Amino acid sequence: MDLLKSIFKGDKVIWIIFLFLCIISIIEVFSAASTLTYKSGDHWGPITQHSILLMVGAVIVVLVHNIPYKWFQVFPVFLLPISIGLLAFVMLMGIITGDRVNGAARWMTFMGIQFQPSEIAKMAVVIVTAFILSKGQDEDGASPKAFKRIMIITCIVCGLILPENYSTGILLFGTVYLMMFIGRVSARKLLILGGGLLAFVAIFVTFLLATPNDTLEKIPMGHRFTTVKSRIADFKDKGERPAAQYAIDGNAQVA
Repeated sequence: MDLLKSIFKGDKVIWIIFLFLCIISIIEVFSAASTLTYKSGDHWGPITQHSILLMVGAVIVVLVHNIPYKWFQVFPVFLLPISIGLLAFVMLMGIITGDRVNGAARWMTFMGIQFQPSEIAKMAVVIVTAFILSKGQDEDGASPKAFKRIMIITCIVCGLILPENYSTGILLFGTVYLMMFIGRVSARKLLILGGGLLAFVAIFVTFLLATPNDTLEKIPMGHRFTTVKSRIADFKDKGERPAAQYAIDGNAQVA
C-alpha cells in the first residue's frame, strides 16, 4: 500500500479519472473496430494492441508525474522552436511532394518512428501558456503582456496546424482559452476574442457551404476545405448508415 501511495502520489481524484478513461477507451476501441475485426477474424487484435499502448502510456505518466514541476519550465525552450520547425517542415513537404495521409500532411517519420509534430506542439504551447500566466500575475490578474505573448505563440502554432488538422488546432486553441480564463486574463479581452472567433467561424462555414467544391479545391492551402464541408454535411444528415457499406481498407476512419 505504501508503495502504491509513493507511485501514485498526488490528487487521487485525477488518478481515478485517468484510470477510468483508460478503461472506457478499451471499450470504445472494441466498439469502433468491430467491423474491422469481423473482416480480419482477429477480434482481440485491436484490444491487445490498445492495452499495450495504455500500459506503456501509464508507465510514462507515472515517470513524468514524479519529475519535479520546476523542470518543466525548461521544456518550452527547445520544444516550442522544434515543434514550430517540424510543423512548417511537414506542411512544406505536403505542398512540395504531395505526400499526405488521408488527404492531410500531418505525419513524419524519424528513425522508423511515425508521429505527428502537432503532438509536440500541443505540449509545448500548454507548458508555455502555463509558464507565462504564472509569471505574469499581479493583484488584478494576468498582465496584458501575458495575454499578448500567449496569443502570438498560440496563433503561430495553431496557424501551422489548422491547414492540415482543423480539429487539433481548434482543441488546442480552446484549451489555451480555458487556461487564460482560469489564469485570470481580463474577461473583456476574452469576450472580445471569443466573439471575434464565433463571427469568423460563422463566416467561414457560410463561405464553405455557399462555394462549389471545384472552386474550393482551387484555393491555395484549401485542399481540406472540401473535407470540412463534407463533414458538416454528414453532421447535418440525420440518416443512419451501417459501417459495413464503407470500404474499411480505403476509408477506415469514416467506417
